[in-house]
Amino acid sequence: MTFLHRYLMLAIVSGFSAINTIKPAVAQVSSIEWVMYQPRFINDIPVFPYGMGMGYPSVIGFDEEGISAPTGYANEDVWRFSNDAFTAYQFQSNDFFRVSMIVILSGTPGTRKEAGFLLGAMGEEGKFAVNTDAHEIAVFGGTLPPFAFPATYNDGDSVSLGIRYFLDDYGKRAVVYTANGIQSPTFEFNNPEQGAGEGTTLGGYLLVVNDSSNTNNSGHVLFENIVIVEELYIERPQLSLSRSGPSLVVSWPESATNFTLQSASSLTSANWIDQSTVSSSFQVAPTNTAQFFRLVLRR
Repeated sequence: MTFLHRYLMLAIVSGFSAINTIKPAVAQVSSIEWVMYQPRFINDIPVFPYGMGMGYPSVIGFDEEGISAPTGYANEDVWRFSNDAFTAYQFQSNDFFRVSMIVILSGTPGTRKEAGFLLGAMGEEGKFAVNTDAHEIAVFGGTLPPFAFPATYNDGDSVSLGIRYFLDDYGKRAVVYTANGIQSPTFEFNNPEQGAGEGTTLGGYLLVVNDSSNTNNSGHVLFENIVIVEELYIERPQLSLSRSGPSLVVSWPESATNFTLQSASSLTSANWIDQSTVSSSFQVAPTNTAQFFRLVLRR
């Protein structure tokens, strides 16, 4: 009995050709209600049967058995978020979101098996994944800023992975990763698009690398409790500066009631101090040192 048999209504695929073409699906993140499936997105070892469990958002599964041949790199199975169940949702640069899921990956020891998030434009996708050969939980590839969590993953572990894509306090598109509650630093995008890029797709994948010496080479994954929500973008109001006697007054629109004024001695400071949350102006006493101010959204 295979891994997926124990957990899913298993769809055995013996003559299905995955459709690899991704067409535009223009909408909003809130319109995502389905996923599209692309089993054997990479099909270097065309053995049959293989398994696919379809139960979004509670569970999705892929089951690869007998990935062993004299040549060929790997097999890869993919699912992608969709708003019509047939085409992948294409994110725009300002489609901010939070996404999370539980990943359970297992496989035959000896060769690389990896599974997790797949995000980016076709052919340039980054991965936030676990793997069984190096025990890694890491982000790599594509336009995603790289990051590695402690290498603690073991075959069959349940790992909760999350990505937050948002506009940071400097107005830059940024990302934060989480793994089992551990949060990465905030990373701003430094690619030419300064963000995820137009036409980006997002989903999950299973990769099983070929092992020509082991006919039992296999890999299995479950994606559970898949959640994606829109990260609302709120435009930050502008600060203005005026003089009141010997002092200076920092002010902002009265309508901006959900922002906090902070100050620091440097733009690159890690220690910004809250100054005011209850009014639309703040009086600054003259000093001989530089002071910098910003508004941040209260969360």
